[in-house]
Amino acid sequence: MRRRWVMVLGGVAALAVVVGVVAFATGAFDSDEEPEDRLTQSSPGETAAEPASIEFCARVTQLDTALTQVPEDPAEFGAFVAEQITPTVAAIRAALPRSETAPDAEAVLTAVEQAAATGDGAAFDTPAFAAAQARYYPYVAEACDYPLVEAIGTDHAFAGIPALAKAGPTVLTLTNNSEGGEFHEIALVKLLPEATLPLEEFVALPPEEAEALIDPASFGLGAYVAPGETGGAIVELTAGRWVYACFVPTGTTDPAAEGTGPPHAANGMYGEVTVS
Repeated sequence: MRRRWVMVLGGVAALAVVVGVVAFATGAFDSDEEPEDRLTQSSPGETAAEPASIEFCARVTQLDTALTQVPEDPAEFGAFVAEQITPTVAAIRAALPRSETAPDAEAVLTAVEQAAATGDGAAFDTPAFAAAQARYYPYVAEACDYPLVEAIGTDHAFAGIPALAKAGPTVLTLTNNSEGGEFHEIALVKLLPEATLPLEEFVALPPEEAEALIDPASFGLGAYVAPGETGGAIVELTAGRWVYACFVPTGTTDPAAEGTGPPHAANGMYGEVTVS
């Protein structure tokens, strides 16, 4: 959540994908891959979470979407918060089901409010927020009857991401199992129909050329996760070709001081998903 906020606040939302972005699909995955080559997915209804209202589910999805659309112009930030963030947070609180996970949802909402009030995403860096977020996203999947996709990031690969997925809302989590103590992100953008070049060629394009092949509506989706932690996102994909990658520079063990090595994608931490 923090990286999505900071990337856009820093005015690099468009470049972020060639240098980092993310998302995933809903519904059951369709894939010919073997089970070990697929993301772990929990089926809705297998857990005992109290069903949430349509209002709650719609609003939590709306909030995650809004966090990918923070305006680049600081002059527009206040109005954006007043129109998109503050009322959405209030609506989520009003519709939040009574459950043992309610404190985690409140911790997430409070961090968003602090970032909105200060323009700084530091509230997303606390251990308390990390723990709350790790529980919050699976809870949303259960309560809203959304599929839960659990991805694993290592140095430098993603575990079992399928080649095919269905369009719609889903909850994606990323667990960072870096043995080197590095930060990872799972990032995905939708390519425009004319982008037919092989994935390896797209990833190697200069930023300006790659950006020209990306659907602008897909910028900013993602999860940026510290080693040993789990982050997440509520996303909604549309039919088309999506590319995912981790563009965190090698050697990044502190979010305030990125590493100087090549992006993790240069080591093969990327892939693509066809959404139908």
